[in-house]
Amino acid sequence: MEQWYGETPQRTVNVSAFQISETEITQEQWENLMGWNESLFKCGNHPVEIVSWFDCIDFCNRLSEAEGYAKCYAMENVAYLGAHITSADVTCDWEADGYRLPTEAEWEYACRAGSTTRYYWGDGNDESIMKQYCWYAKNAYDHYWANPSADELGTQPVGRKIPNAYGLYDIAGNVGEFCWDWADFGYYGTRPDVDANPTGPESGSSKIARGGSWESLAQECRSAIRHWNYVWEWGFSVGFRVVRRD
Repeated sequence: MEQWYGETPQRTVNVSAFQISETEITQEQWENLMGWNESLFKCGNHPVEIVSWFDCIDFCNRLSEAEGYAKCYAMENVAYLGAHITSADVTCDWEADGYRLPTEAEWEYACRAGSTTRYYWGDGNDESIMKQYCWYAKNAYDHYWANPSADELGTQPVGRKIPNAYGLYDIAGNVGEFCWDWADFGYYGTRPDVDANPTGPESGSSKIARGGSWESLAQECRSAIRHWNYVWEWGFSVGFRVVRRD
């Protein structure tokens, strides 16, 4: 089984029960709550993109407030560029019952859904199989050339592919998904085995994003793949989904 930089050593991790959204947060959900939407591939049922990690934190807090839950995040010294939050001091109350980003360990547990294979559907990345489960570079571009319009190349509507065994859609493609953890590819090598509810390094400059996207190669959609983005940056292939403690 291939392993890329940052994917070793393997560790056993126990995570407490949590709930996770079936799909990536859509543009409709985002715009209804935030009042703005700068996604490049504009369509209400597509995943939101062009959001910073800080923007996602803000969304989680607003969603918690809207549904009557305690906010998980405290944000201080917040700075904006237009609608985007580009810097802030963020702390998490892990006992709060509101919405938050998944930890990296929670995300991988949810993605694998009990599987130990390269992908949650198996070890193979044959196009005829893989296209049934996720949007990635091969079928996203093929879809575009079959339907050549400005709206076709990029993200796609959520929930159109086969979900994993936990009923989660698009967790292996469409957009990558921000996690809580700072990016430090040596972090898990310093952790015990078995580990319990790790929340990542104490500090850093970039945040982990998992899951591959519509522009990823097949091997970049594996369950073990790890990407990262600076906390202040946004792009057209990274979004997020939310979790709550169970």
